[in-house]
Amino acid sequence: MSSRSRRSRSPRFKRRQSIIREPAAAEDRPPDPISSSPSKFDQLLELVKTLNGLVSEQSKALNTQKEEIKAELRAQLQTMNKHSTMLQALETDATKDDKAYEGRKLGDVQTWNALDKETLAKIKVMVEEWREVMQISLVFIALFLTVVTAFISPVIQIFTTPPDSSSDSSSTKPPLPTVPTQLVALFYYLALITSISNSVLCVLGMQWGARLIATPLGKTNLERALARERRMLTAEGKMRSLMGVLVWTLLISIGFFVIGFLIQLWELAFSFAGSAPVLVIGGVIATGLTLIILGIIMVTTIHAALTENSPFESPLSNAMKPLLQWIRRRLQKWRLTRTDEAKEPIESGESESTKGTEDMGALVKWKKGDAPNISALKTYAKLVLHTNDVEVLERAVPSFEFGEWYTASDSLFPVFHAVRDRFLATDTSFRVKETVHKQLVCLKDWEGWKHPWGDWRSDLKANDFTRWCQEQCYELIDSSRGLRRDLFPLFALFASLEEDNEDLRQWASESNEECVAHILCTFDSDDELGDREDIFRRAVWACDRLLSSGRTDDVIAILSRVDRGSVLRSLIRNPHMPWYWIRDLVTFIEKGNEVEILDEMSDFFSNLPEMSVVSDDDHPLHVCEFLEAIIRLSPSDFSTPHSLDLSPVLDLVNQNPLFKRYSKTLIYYLDRGGLHHLSDLHSALRLWEYSRGVCNAPGTSAEVLTFYDNHHYCFIPLPQLCSDECDDLAHNICALNTMPVDESPLKVFKRPISELLDLDDEQRKAVVTRILSKMQRSDFVTLLIKKSHLPWNRVQDLVLSTAKDHEFEILTALSDFGPSDIPSHTMSVFLDFISRLVPSLPPDFTVPPSFDLSYVIYHIAWHKRKRQTWRKHSDTILAYLDHGAFDQIRSNYLDDAARLFNLCITGSQKMKEWDVDERTSEHTRQRAMFYREKLKARAAQDPDLAWRLERRFPESFERPPPVVTDQPQVSQGEAAPTSRFQKWGNVFKKAPRNTMLLDNGPDIELGNTGGLDMKEERA
Repeated sequence: MSSRSRRSRSPRFKRRQSIIREPAAAEDRPPDPISSSPSKFDQLLELVKTLNGLVSEQSKALNTQKEEIKAELRAQLQTMNKHSTMLQALETDATKDDKAYEGRKLGDVQTWNALDKETLAKIKVMVEEWREVMQISLVFIALFLTVVTAFISPVIQIFTTPPDSSSDSSSTKPPLPTVPTQLVALFYYLALITSISNSVLCVLGMQWGARLIATPLGKTNLERALARERRMLTAEGKMRSLMGVLVWTLLISIGFFVIGFLIQLWELAFSFAGSAPVLVIGGVIATGLTLIILGIIMVTTIHAALTENSPFESPLSNAMKPLLQWIRRRLQKWRLTRTDEAKEPIESGESESTKGTEDMGALVKWKKGDAPNISALKTYAKLVLHTNDVEVLERAVPSFEFGEWYTASDSLFPVFHAVRDRFLATDTSFRVKETVHKQLVCLKDWEGWKHPWGDWRSDLKANDFTRWCQEQCYELIDSSRGLRRDLFPLFALFASLEEDNEDLRQWASESNEECVAHILCTFDSDDELGDREDIFRRAVWACDRLLSSGRTDDVIAILSRVDRGSVLRSLIRNPHMPWYWIRDLVTFIEKGNEVEILDEMSDFFSNLPEMSVVSDDDHPLHVCEFLEAIIRLSPSDFSTPHSLDLSPVLDLVNQNPLFKRYSKTLIYYLDRGGLHHLSDLHSALRLWEYSRGVCNAPGTSAEVLTFYDNHHYCFIPLPQLCSDECDDLAHNICALNTMPVDESPLKVFKRPISELLDLDDEQRKAVVTRILSKMQRSDFVTLLIKKSHLPWNRVQDLVLSTAKDHEFEILTALSDFGPSDIPSHTMSVFLDFISRLVPSLPPDFTVPPSFDLSYVIYHIAWHKRKRQTWRKHSDTILAYLDHGAFDQIRSNYLDDAARLFNLCITGSQKMKEWDVDERTSEHTRQRAMFYREKLKARAAQDPDLAWRLERRFPESFERPPPVVTDQPQVSQGEAAPTSRFQKWGNVFKKAPRNTMLLDNGPDIELGNTGGLDMKEERA
């Protein structure tokens, strides 16, 4: 088909043709009438409109259906929420007996409402008993008075009968009766007045008893409960005495009546002319019964005076008790026999059975001067211990707040145990027991640990209560097989209260994993560390349990919170746990990253801190065990990292000595490049000498023999240096003065200085002369002390010979030492040096104005204290303080100075275990007391300083400073640091402390509560 024919058939072509023809057609066609049928376009519009209407109707239907669905879903949601609430209520109701109560404060309203009701119930019981006694006494007195009145009436008639009219007497008064009649009247009247007095006391006692039941005044239930307790304590002793007085006055009145009756009876029996045997027999019987009753009373009274908890106790027996016990002891002392000695432990054991109850009663007894919270604790304990009502225990246990018992110190610790045992007794519910256990965990969030502004209190100290809490923590962790990680923050808090453990306190507020991770790093520190063995062991054990149970993700989550190198350093430096306890955790950390970890820890091994041997014969040194573990997992082409200097490790093995155990390990590293990285060949020489000594011994390993054969050339003594070599050595050492320590390996500094020290005296002097011609003498001494990284016994001869006759010049040059200039491992060298300078200085010298010992004081106060050097270093520092260095201490280091002075005065717990000649000398202790008082006087004038030194001076800053008239001088003839000063006496006296008793104010019933609100007291 041609293109033309295709175009002619296309619709576009046809439309163009129709358009061309339309004008002609329009001209020829007649006018078209209005078409009756709609056009296709109109039809399309109609269809669109219809479709829109259908869509609109459909949308309305869908919206209606959607709203219906939403309404139905909302109804279903409400139903589900209602069912969920009901299920939660059912669950809560079903499990409430298995859950602990929510903790409440000690002064909680509900708690003291229940305890107040318990107190009121006990008071009502006591008052009822007293009322019964008094009512019985009143009834008996009424009957007794009737009898006495009946007997006394005839006697009164005898006294009032007028004289007989037939008598010659002119007196109108009746005649005087006989003496027996007078005695009868006397005793009858005494019985009468005693009985009336008894009845009066009964009436008063009933009134007082009714007053005890009345509700006292108070704003809170705690105030009312304490007021009721105070009222009961005041009245209880007096009312019990009153009951005793009532009984005894009743007995005395009966006794008076019986005496009068017996006198009257015997007078009547012998008043006849003849004998009256019937009356005599009656008198004998009456007298005998009277004596029997009197004997019973005497025996029971004596028994009560000599026996504890006697049922016959009375006021008279209590009054007789001290005298009779004294007589008893005197008789036992004179009549003691061997049989009595054998029985004595049994008797004392019986008395000990009641001692605990008596001691507990004495501990919960109120004392004058007790603080309001102490009074509340004693009342709480007393009511809990003496109640048998389970409901009272249920309502009281939420307020068993452990933090309040911590504030009570050790005096109420036995009471705390008694209260806790009462809550855990068999008659209490499971919920009560769970609440008691929960209180230990809630103790971490007790608000009393911190100040209102959120900082930890500085006066927190460990006591018996916190040590008991530590025991509970590690017992719970052990019982859970290490899985109770939620207890570690609480454990860290209690451990931080021990001496030198303050750094643990910051982790008590962190998450469980964070706390465990930092506990694992706790020994990665040069500071003085307190007793933290228990918590560290539990942290390691918890990780081991997780590893053994396959929960490696949890261990990874814990270790991710800290640097893995810090964990490894802490595990290596820990002095308590043997290697086989930490081996699994170390292996897990280093697995797959052995070479990388060894490179990360090169600086640690190259500057190895002081370490001790662990009590394990097979694995005595953790650092060498770690290196052995690296060997077992290292690749075949392993080479020692360039930054790893094993000289300190070799020295440590040589000091112990343990070459026999670790020679193969050390040789492995030395043969793979470690020998060339050593900063000091002296340590490798010791290993080579050991290898030479055992090369012919049977059983010597091939590695040791190979090391001896292959490296003997390294230890051949070198010939003397020529002049050019001496110049080169001097030049190299002078170049070290300008090199920063942190940017160069240690061998760069140690090797030239070690080479200088190994020269003979003549060559060494020549090289030193060349060095001093190129650099300042003080710079050379500073180089030897700061950059050589050698111990004092290696450099002391060279340093002292260089400093001779230039001591003050060098001391001035050393004045710019600061924290960044003195690394921790060189501080001991610096202190040893300045201690040797003192004997060479003038007696009246004063340190240069720029001489600052601030960081030195900080270091010795906080870093690990060595028993070998403490006495010498503390003497040295106090010596320089006596010569002007005290005034140069920077203000932000005064807290560290106060800590140092306290250590010199009282010492730490570890220092108290040292030998006497290792502790602070007496003279240094006296000087530390002087400077402590000087700091105290300065703080009294400076509020900011007083705030910073508050924890170092718990006795406050109110006392006036001591007056010291003289200053110590250095004795020129004495060279020892401990005896170079004159021994000054204590020329100042401490002012006596002001003792203030807390006044609880008048009775709470009169409106003054004495500040018993617990929140106000804590604030």
